[in-house]
Amino acid sequence: MPHSATSLTSRRRLRPAALVSALALLCAVGFGVLPALVMASDGPGTPAPAFRVLLPAMAADSSSTGPQESPVVTQSTSTALAGGLAVYGEVHNGRPGPISGITVSGTVFSAEGAVLATRTVPALTPDLDSGATGLFRITFAGIGDEGVLVETAVAGYVPAAVTPIAAGLVVTVSGPRPLEIIKYDPVTHEPYVYVSPDVEVLDGRVTNLTDHALTHVHGFVAVYDGNGNVGLVADGSNITPPFPLPGEPVLQPGETGTFIAYVTIHDYLSVPGEVHLAGFVAASLTP
Repeated sequence: MPHSATSLTSRRRLRPAALVSALALLCAVGFGVLPALVMASDGPGTPAPAFRVLLPAMAADSSSTGPQESPVVTQSTSTALAGGLAVYGEVHNGRPGPISGITVSGTVFSAEGAVLATRTVPALTPDLDSGATGLFRITFAGIGDEGVLVETAVAGYVPAAVTPIAAGLVVTVSGPRPLEIIKYDPVTHEPYVYVSPDVEVLDGRVTNLTDHALTHVHGFVAVYDGNGNVGLVADGSNITPPFPLPGEPVLQPGETGTFIAYVTIHDYLSVPGEVHLAGFVAASLTP
């Protein structure tokens, strides 16, 4: 069963001026290009109260009404991306014990109340300890953001017998920084550094403080707006351990691995206010 962890750092929207080492890979960033994480299957669960947000307003009320005894969507925002609509938000586990297999549903209504689309997806952080908060993202292709209403809710979860390993993972993120790519002159064949005008890089670090070796470690970054709402989620790469070996990357106890997430400059600057970056990671125990 996969596990997840998060940490929060503050970053202003200004891009750093200093350039860094060249990257060999340009990752296309946009609606539906980066693969969604599918880390747990639907299971029997308890539906939670829905959370509604009217578009095109970015911010939604993230306050809760008293103690929660089941996982609930505590905040949700929606934004138009190339090709459709993206809904980002947080899930909070108010149960006295850990849960796993969290799924979140989203329904888009027209201004007249007609259902335009419905989707149920695994949460990006499908395992949460008691009192922990995780992240979700739902995308709707071919739907605009003019006057529609979005309803989100926890669709299901399974009580877990053990505490998620996320408690032993420390995640930090930094950036953004310019995306640099090594290219070669078509005439001289000499290498040169190309700086992307459209895409920037967010860097993540994950330290394994558990006693277990971890595999399938995947990172991603949430960009929070000035009001503390999730305004954007950038998928990252699999974790690169400090001493890579052939085969599936494994993060050993005590090791710190790295990952990279990509974000378009346009999408990043569209998040209002002083932004904050939150690093998330999902991992499995080595068989």
